[in-house]
Amino acid sequence: MHQNHEPCYERYWGKAKSKGDREFGYHVLPYHCLDVAAVGCAWWQQSKMIRERFTEMTGLSERESFSWVMFFVALHDLGKFDVRFQLKCEHVAVGLWSEFANADEKQSRQYYHGNYSAYWLFNDLDERFNWGDPDFGDFEKWDAWQPWIFAVAGHHGIVPEYVDGEAPQAAPHVIEHDRSARLGYIIEMETLFLTPSGLSLDDCPPPIDQEFLAGFCSVCDWLGSMETNGDDKPRFYYVHQTMSLSDYVASRADIARQVLKESGLFHAPTSQGGMAVLFERYTPRGVQTLMDDLPVQSGLTIIEAPTGSGKTEAALAYASRLLAEGVAESIIFALPTQATANAMFDRLLKVTEKLYSNSNVLLVHGKARFNDHFMALKSISSQQSPQDSRHEREAAVQCSEWLSQSRKRVFLGQVGVCTIDQVLISVLPVKHKFVRSFGLGKSILIVDEVHAYDSYMYGLLEGVLKKQKQMYGSAILLSATLPHHQKESLVAAWGGSLKSKQEGEDAYPLLTHLSQTLPINFELSDHEQMRLQNEARQVHIDIVEHPDMQFDDALLNQVIQAVNDGANVVLICNLVADAQHTAQRLRERGCMCVELFHSRFRFRDRQNKENAVMQHYGDGNQRKQGGVLVATQVVEQSLDLDFDWMLTQLCPMDLFFQRLGRLHRHRRTRPQGFESPRCSIIVPTDQHYALHKLIYGNKDAPNARVLWRTEQLLRKQPLLRFPEVYRPLIEAVYQEDAWSDEPEKVQQEYKRFEDCEAATRCTSMQLMNSHPNFEDSDSRVALLTRDGEMSLNLVPVTGRGKQKCFLDGTRVSDVDAWALLEALSKNSVPVPASWQRKGLPEENDGVIWLCMTQQVGGGWQYSNDKIVLTYTVEGGLDREDQ
Repeated sequence: MHQNHEPCYERYWGKAKSKGDREFGYHVLPYHCLDVAAVGCAWWQQSKMIRERFTEMTGLSERESFSWVMFFVALHDLGKFDVRFQLKCEHVAVGLWSEFANADEKQSRQYYHGNYSAYWLFNDLDERFNWGDPDFGDFEKWDAWQPWIFAVAGHHGIVPEYVDGEAPQAAPHVIEHDRSARLGYIIEMETLFLTPSGLSLDDCPPPIDQEFLAGFCSVCDWLGSMETNGDDKPRFYYVHQTMSLSDYVASRADIARQVLKESGLFHAPTSQGGMAVLFERYTPRGVQTLMDDLPVQSGLTIIEAPTGSGKTEAALAYASRLLAEGVAESIIFALPTQATANAMFDRLLKVTEKLYSNSNVLLVHGKARFNDHFMALKSISSQQSPQDSRHEREAAVQCSEWLSQSRKRVFLGQVGVCTIDQVLISVLPVKHKFVRSFGLGKSILIVDEVHAYDSYMYGLLEGVLKKQKQMYGSAILLSATLPHHQKESLVAAWGGSLKSKQEGEDAYPLLTHLSQTLPINFELSDHEQMRLQNEARQVHIDIVEHPDMQFDDALLNQVIQAVNDGANVVLICNLVADAQHTAQRLRERGCMCVELFHSRFRFRDRQNKENAVMQHYGDGNQRKQGGVLVATQVVEQSLDLDFDWMLTQLCPMDLFFQRLGRLHRHRRTRPQGFESPRCSIIVPTDQHYALHKLIYGNKDAPNARVLWRTEQLLRKQPLLRFPEVYRPLIEAVYQEDAWSDEPEKVQQEYKRFEDCEAATRCTSMQLMNSHPNFEDSDSRVALLTRDGEMSLNLVPVTGRGKQKCFLDGTRVSDVDAWALLEALSKNSVPVPASWQRKGLPEENDGVIWLCMTQQVGGGWQYSNDKIVLTYTVEGGLDREDQ
């Protein structure tokens, strides 16, 4: 098939079709490697951020950095120059070189070419560099080469940690043929990429962030392997004819640019940024007035400002400035819950067109495929042709089909909205985690409600910030209620310190920026401080005592009267059971406009609840006039809800302030008697916090201290004046030293809680540094990023066997196999794993089929000798112990 004068490295295939394929063929290995390099070259040329990021990491000129990056990207499949890999498609291999036929095909089955790319480079160049000699080896040179070759060798998901492998069982001339092919190809790549910059193999590669390079190479490999695009038009088609490698890579440049365009991977960001550009008809206020003062460079920015003060707009305005200067090329917005991620997704769609002339926006969480707006974007993208300029104008904000095909690509678009789990997984040992890290590293990471995570998640978040700093990335953290000790740990993760008191550190609102080690604080101007003082928000506090922290009859009667007077009221409970019981009591008293919102609904019902709640109590034109929402913590964070009166069970001070963010959130005319914001707080009569202290503790230890301290402070504060109370009250609750009058029992419990928290953080650190390579799946993400009690997925059904039906009557056996996972997701209810001790059916493939009986009065019921479970669309899953 080849003449003897051709280089032996051309007798190896890199991509091949099966023998039975009608379009039988193969792609020469060096050509595939150069397809991948061509994508890298096109990306480098288009992206200022990619050029500057690699240049910063290497400390070399842009030209020299380019040479090293492309040289190693071109070596990513070096391990395929091995008889064991070639025999994976024996008919092609033997056609290219007949001598391959004499080797044993069986040894190819366990051969993984990724790790062998590193193994063979080490061994083949050892004679030249002598870095394998245990006594006199040039270890410093290998230390320089190692992170580069390990990074590109890991493009299939796992970056090698050491050189490991063995020679094939084959005739000596076959082994030598492989070695000559590899060395010949390496020399060709030296000539093609290093020599033009005055570099050679004898030079030591510069420093590099291994995960950033691994992510870059892996994405280039995915794109460089595309034979056709989504419209079945040819892209990196197979080439057999012989040509020089320099001519070949030049011939693929246009294809690489086209594939890069079609992938949605890169769109040029705005050339201008800031509040005036993004929100041109909006007068900046509060921390928004500081956005143009921040340095346009990568770093950590912490925005502390009241709920509803426009932190999101401020963060986006600063991010737009970083995008305009090429400091980053995308934005990742991470939130605590799926509900808050959905809400933020809708908000970002409105401003994304001002960030990019054409952009891809991705929503990323376990239920993102059920978000109508997100699926509509995917539909627009999949229907349009890249050459159709009309569609491009209509879909300036879209979602590339290629980007949305895999969760591994979630951070590769221009704007990603996700739950915090999707960010935390980037520092955990899952396959292709470096692609997530790379996506984050080239982005501005914005984390909302940064105070809202437990110690385990904080440990992981600090790992994310350290990695972001290493990659010269940026992070913006938002919080209304960030305790000093949490802020201190976040700054320390970026390599800074708050140990020495900085000027303005106690101010509030406050913006803190950290590029190197010394944080810089930005306070509001005197004029803006005066405006805040004049617009100070006052909330009247009523303390209501009840032994079980329940809403008593008198209070519920007041709620019903308020609703009848046209007020929108919210009652917030810490426990789902309390919320269900409270809603039922209101209905029994004749209040017919009660809505219930918590986490224990089937997803399809919860989605409808969430949409209704946002319509009825949001800022739109479908607001109710006179209604009551009974909810749990699901309304606590980031949702743009607005109530005239709030009643809440006692919770920690910072979360209480978050809840107050839903009270008189917007300026509007209020019903008579509710012109001023008022909150009624239900506290226990005897400081018996029961299950509530477990909710705000560690899974192994309660935390009564935050509840006790919050209660004491609120009893002394019948009128809260915001924003001046934020800092002092939160710091008082979370100060390390015990209060002089703090009960001994509270102190003892807190000591146990503190020990458990330390152990929890240690667990997260150990996991980040462990070596197993988990699969990147929805259930795995939740398992690895949450230390609390895991949820069971109950799927309520009626009937058994072939008669088994979902509650809507759909027979399970009639659902196509491909649609079953979606049906299970829509019909599942998450419950604590401890419920399994109540005799529930055994789990089957991650699901518990809960066979329920339809009740005469409505709803469905399951029971055994330990528990009764009742499900209704209105109330969700209710539990009663026998």
